Amino acid sequence: MADCNGGIRILRYGELGSTNEQAKALVEAGLSERLVISSDHQTDARGRNGRQWQSLRGNLACSIVVCPSVPPARLSELSFVAAVAVQRCIKKLIPSLAVKIKWPNDILVEGAKISGILLEVANAIGSKYPSVIVGIGVNVALAPDNLKYRATCMRDLNCGVSGDVLLSDLIEQFLELENKWAHSGLDPILAEWLDHAVGLGEKILVRTGERKLEGVFENLDEKGALLLRGADGKVDKISAGDIFIS
Repeated sequence: MADCNGGIRILRYGELGSTNEQAKALVEAGLSERLVISSDHQTDARGRNGRQWQSLRGNLACSIVVCPSVPPARLSELSFVAAVAVQRCIKKLIPSLAVKIKWPNDILVEGAKISGILLEVANAIGSKYPSVIVGIGVNVALAPDNLKYRATCMRDLNCGVSGDVLLSDLIEQFLELENKWAHSGLDPILAEWLDHAVGLGEKILVRTGERKLEGVFENLDEKGALLLRGADGKVDKISAGDIFIS
């Protein structure tokens, strides 16, 4: 089923292997931007670094496709745009609870994960710029189990929002922030991101591949890399990895 929301074409499916994969196929067929794919259920969803993502019925699974006219090196910055958009949406629904962002883009409520984000790039035939597929999953009705970390869902937090209502607000928030990013750069996005950061100013562990680094999460640099100050005073700049709070 297709409908529109503020000029955005929304394609809704009962079941897909992956909304990102469907979005990629549509981009490669010529639909380069202003497109959202959503699905009630994904059978082959994945998160960062190829990890499996449990996409359960009743939860929100979507991919937003944009084609910003910026240098390719800047496209990864949309990860922070998406994280702030999701944080805004969830915080609006449960204002009394702590809704935080764990670097780079996991959303936690009271320390339990409720959302994950995966960015991928695809190229449309004839398009000057690559398209960015922003895959977003939010636990609305059910929290996955058998995980190595705590997870939660909106229903368990006494919030009865529907996936459709959440999707509508998410599209609005994302496009507003994406427009701000396109015109004003990453700085205002990072400022809001840091306002809700997990572990900022605290001692954390960062795992990057086989390396493990400990130190204080001091800040983000202008591109969103994590700045970690070790016990020796040296600051490491980390562009990718997983963080663990002591």
